Amino acid sequence: MQVGREFLEKLLGEGSVLHSEEDLAPYREDYTEADPVDPSVVALVTEVEHVQAIVREAAARRIPLTPRVAGTNVGGLAIPARGGLVLDMTRMNRILEVNVEDMYAVIEPGVTQQGMKDHLCQVGHQ
Repeated sequence: MQVGREFLEKLLGEGSVLHSEEDLAPYREDYTEADPVDPSVVALVTEVEHVQAIVREAAARRIPLTPRVAGTNVGGLAIPARGGLVLDMTRMNRILEVNVEDMYAVIEPGVTQQGMKDHLCQVGHQ
């Protein structure tokens, strides 16, 4: 059983749900030598509430979820479980807070190291 495309498209919009073989291909593998696995569907999430709703639905249906950002993992962690759903969080790329004094930042999972570096340079905290 899988999380229905209808559910995902209603939640995220049709353009944020990938299901064609061509669209799923980049999500089959990461930088490991582990065998590639095709996900059933990829959800391009942008909001915490989207993630929460999908996690609840997948849990109710016992569907495996694989979170993914860059897909550059070298431990096989970005390879989906067979028949599972991939949560692509690259669009969740906001820097919510930078506290220079206490040396921490609150960021969304799609923020890259380069994105953080660029942000810090823009605000004068190199």
